[in-house]
Amino acid sequence: MKKLLVFIIMLFIALNLPGYTCWEENGISIRQETKLNYSGTVIKLSSGDYMLMWSDAASGTQKMKVQKMSEAGENLWEEPIILSENELYYPNGESLAETSDGDIVAVWHERQNPIQIRCQKLDTDGNLHWGYNGLSFEMNFNVGYDIDTQVFADLNGGVFITFFKIRSVTTLNITSEGEIAPGWGNYGNSIFISSTFNSYSCISDVLGGIVILAHNYYDDHWYLQRCDDQGDHLWTQTGIDAGDFNMMKIINWNYGELALVSYRYTETEIKATVIDLGGNFLYTELQTVAEIPEEVSNLSYMPVKTGDNKLGIIYSGSHIIGLRAQKTDLGLAPEWDAEGIIISDQEYYFEFSYANLIPDDSGGLAVFWHDSSENVTSFLMEHINTDGSIDLDNIMVAEIGTDYNDYPVLFNNTADETAIFWKDMSDCHFKIKMQIADSYGNMLLPEDENNVWQGLGGGVNWNITELATNGEYSCICWPDSRFSTDYNTIFTQVFSNDTGELLFADQGIAVSDYHNSRQQYPVATFNETGDKFCIAYKQDYTDPEAEGARIQIMDLEGNRLLGNSGYALSGLDMEVMQEGIAVCSQDDDFIVFWNDYETSSEDHIKTLNVQKFVDCEPIWENPTLLTLSGLDQFELLSIFDNYIVWEETTFSVNGKLMIARISDDGEIDDNWGEEGIEIASGDYIQDVMNYITDDGIVVIWREYIDQKAQYVSATGDLLWGDDGYFFENESYRLADAQVIEDKLIGFFRDYNSQSYKFIEFDLNESGGWDEPVVFNSTPIISQPDNTTMDIWENMIIVYWSGINDNDVYAMIFDLEGNLIPNFPPEGISVIRERHDQYCHSSVVDNSGSSIVIWQDTRGSYLSSAGPSIYAQKIDLTSVSLTDSEIPEGNMINLSNYPNPFMVSTNLKCDLPRGIENAEILIYNIRGHKVRSIPASSNDVVWDCRNQEGKLAGSGVYFYVLQGKNFKSKTGKMILLR
Repeated sequence: MKKLLVFIIMLFIALNLPGYTCWEENGISIRQETKLNYSGTVIKLSSGDYMLMWSDAASGTQKMKVQKMSEAGENLWEEPIILSENELYYPNGESLAETSDGDIVAVWHERQNPIQIRCQKLDTDGNLHWGYNGLSFEMNFNVGYDIDTQVFADLNGGVFITFFKIRSVTTLNITSEGEIAPGWGNYGNSIFISSTFNSYSCISDVLGGIVILAHNYYDDHWYLQRCDDQGDHLWTQTGIDAGDFNMMKIINWNYGELALVSYRYTETEIKATVIDLGGNFLYTELQTVAEIPEEVSNLSYMPVKTGDNKLGIIYSGSHIIGLRAQKTDLGLAPEWDAEGIIISDQEYYFEFSYANLIPDDSGGLAVFWHDSSENVTSFLMEHINTDGSIDLDNIMVAEIGTDYNDYPVLFNNTADETAIFWKDMSDCHFKIKMQIADSYGNMLLPEDENNVWQGLGGGVNWNITELATNGEYSCICWPDSRFSTDYNTIFTQVFSNDTGELLFADQGIAVSDYHNSRQQYPVATFNETGDKFCIAYKQDYTDPEAEGARIQIMDLEGNRLLGNSGYALSGLDMEVMQEGIAVCSQDDDFIVFWNDYETSSEDHIKTLNVQKFVDCEPIWENPTLLTLSGLDQFELLSIFDNYIVWEETTFSVNGKLMIARISDDGEIDDNWGEEGIEIASGDYIQDVMNYITDDGIVVIWREYIDQKAQYVSATGDLLWGDDGYFFENESYRLADAQVIEDKLIGFFRDYNSQSYKFIEFDLNESGGWDEPVVFNSTPIISQPDNTTMDIWENMIIVYWSGINDNDVYAMIFDLEGNLIPNFPPEGISVIRERHDQYCHSSVVDNSGSSIVIWQDTRGSYLSSAGPSIYAQKIDLTSVSLTDSEIPEGNMINLSNYPNPFMVSTNLKCDLPRGIENAEILIYNIRGHKVRSIPASSNDVVWDCRNQEGKLAGSGVYFYVLQGKNFKSKTGKMILLR
């Protein structure tokens, strides 16, 4: 009964909600970024197995996961365990601990407002103990950075969770049952009262409590505090002052003792001392554990306790040759040479920041580090014996990608084996890898069979193409960094306008084999037959002969028709500038328009070029149209049919907006002057948009803050006068426009009224509507760059991203700018996810399929993460008829029974005789189409399955019967499970 009441409430909320979107509820994924967030969180369990923790967005949204590994390097669970079914919101600070009762607690935080501390408990079989979403503890503060969460077990099956609270170190104790322990506040207990701490570390005190070391940047001192599970401070209320050092690390020493390893920028020694659990320092003076040549302000070091009870350390810095190691019996002089043993003499000391070491049982050290001196990043190891001799030198662990920013995690697998975990980016994938090295330097796990997890690597550059369509399929291209984080490769995907089915492999295919270059600013178009498409782009940071403007022509099977490297438009020592390349189609041919910049000459020659490709071959012998030198340059290139538009400028000032028409032999046509026709001049000409008509081309641009337009005939006449059309309201800015018959309809943002307006231009006259139509019922709060519109038959569809929430919405109008009947005045939601979605472009084909693409960050774990690419379809034919357009008597009755229902429901209607192609459409409460069922009789059964044959979930659904020239009213029904 309670469930039914909830659904009835939902039903009233959703009154008159129509369904419009056709594909998956949250859109189809064109390129899904993996967004791997792995920071080396691995623990060794008491059983000898390992547990790893990370998050990724491989399934669309960021999920926190764990995997259990055996000592032999096998994944013990077929799939990683997902710790929370809910989407994560900027998760970070992953930490794991094995509890005293043998379970595992995973902890992380999320950047909610306020901060959420999240945790989940599971057993070693992977069963979740704290529900499907774990526990969430809301803190009373909010920050925009990582708060460095760490977790350690107490002796009662619970855990300590320590984190930064606005530069104050705070700890929370959670019981085995998932409750805040007695003696601890709801927001944790402040360990150090001052709010000037900028780093900290934790360690178990082996007696059921924790010890916290924190740095106070105000006085540059380090402070220690020990807490028990009752929340008591055991080392006085303010803790112990450990001295004024720039760096300090803490490690377990003998039972009940901790070692502190410290460094001051003004000294040339790394020093150490030992403190017991009573807070007593065991040395009256600091002990030297390593000597460095001179003062180093960027020193990095890592200490361990060796197998023979001494201190081993590795260190590096800008004035230290390479990576070094040292071993010291505290109280005595260092043992391995005066300045340590050189592990690697590579000069790139910052790479050693991610080095790590592990002691063996006999007093030696195994050291692991990265080396990229040979243009290949190698992951190496070395073994130093207890006497300082080296028996394993530069042993290759793996060749890895360049994207490493955490040191490898090391464990003594057995007395003779070391288990190694690290993040790798190679072969286009992000990977978490495991390897086992024996004492002879052999790697025991086969290469490519030692992945704990892998997902597609790299990401999408924000600069992607506008959507292109041939009426049946749509194409999108983007710069992708999956091959290398330092470079981009243009990828492409084609999908069906009808079903959204992808024609190429998931995540797209590369348009060339150049992967060690920066490819960017792609543009694309189909030929008129629709069986081929052309991609033009800029390529640089590679061999000089491969730089500049390039194109590729592909068919719908993904074949590269211009070879695996594409076609080089630019000559040697020429580069194409930003916004300096455009492409269009003519019949089955392609025309490319680009600028070139000479890099080797002091004259800085710039050229404006055009080339036509017939049957994938260039046909114009000399593609150069115009030449400039000095500081002058060509910008803002665009081409439509045989019209080209560009700006000649000196660094965005003294600009001239130019237009020309290209003849069949690739030259500027007669009546257009030798160097084109000037249609505007001024500073900061930008946002140029062009629209082809039957008799010419309309050009709309902004000149600083003024919006202007000009209509140029096919013979080069300026139809709106020499100065063009000037929008008297300087707050207007064009978002998008389209030509239909003898008029152009523009969609403008009016910054003064914070609303959008339709303005119609009669192409036979020189002005717009006397009273522009104002879309202002619920103002679109969006920037023009995230707004797009299309026209199909008698409808205008507008998409936009809301500034306040960055979700994607849509509205449909008639050609007079009126919202269509029964359409929600606030628009419909195309995609609504927690992270930002940026509407990019849209197209509509002749069959009424309106396709929109957006850049989507729903899987982000950091606010700066790049986007994924998603698409959605609205079938305009389903909304083309209004009630007033249906002849009287053609409104069909439609009902369903039972309602509510659990297994199936009958949809009953009175179909007239001879009706064909009738269908019943079923939508969910968000307006997404769930199922289309042919209505071939008066009784149709819905079996509660969606279009893919999967069972639909509980909730409110809507149904409507429609066909040619008839429809029913929308009905509502409730599915219970």
